[in-house]
Amino acid sequence: MLSQAVKDELKAIVGEGKYFDNKEDLLLYSYDAFMVKGMPEVVLLPVSTEEVSRIMKVASREKIPVTARAREPTSREGLSPSKGNRSSINKDEQDPQDR
Repeated sequence: MLSQAVKDELKAIVGEGKYFDNKEDLLLYSYDAFMVKGMPEVVLLPVSTEEVSRIMKVASREKIPVTARAREPTSREGLSPSKGNRSSINKDEQDPQDR
């Protein structure tokens, strides 16, 4: 289980609107097109390489398994978090106002 300090650190990296840890949101990321299931503890939607790098540094330091996937998986992708994975990082479209 992720500590509140680690959750806060991850939330600070991506921002409030790109960090999800409530059950309803996590359910959306708990399966893939093949219906393979695995519930993440958090879902992060980074918009830059810098954010991904910072997330991966935290994940490495804390030994957090990570599942990365595209924004919208296709039927060819099998990328739900596997048993034991505790976070899911999804590439999000960058908001034009952020450019």
